[in-house]
Amino acid sequence: MTDAGIPDKQARSLIGKWRAAHGDGAVMEAIVDCRARAITNPVEWIVARFAKPRDRPSAPGSFLESLLQRERNEELKRQRAEGVA
Repeated sequence: MTDAGIPDKQARSLIGKWRAAHGDGAVMEAIVDCRARAITNPVEWIVARFAKPRDRPSAPGSFLESLLQRERNEELKRQRAEGVA
């Protein structure tokens, strides 16, 4: 985002807010996708991306999605073992 002229402090603050709201994986995926598409206004693009409902990952079977799914499965296993879920 700093390549698009956004000050470092502001970029870090935005990323932190997005991480809190959407999770690390979704934010990383959005940033990587934004960069790959050479978006000239990354903040508006990422905000719009998070505003859209996402029924499925952008790249089915992607490495990132498989990692996220594995984490979710492990968390569910832990919760079941503890009697939480």
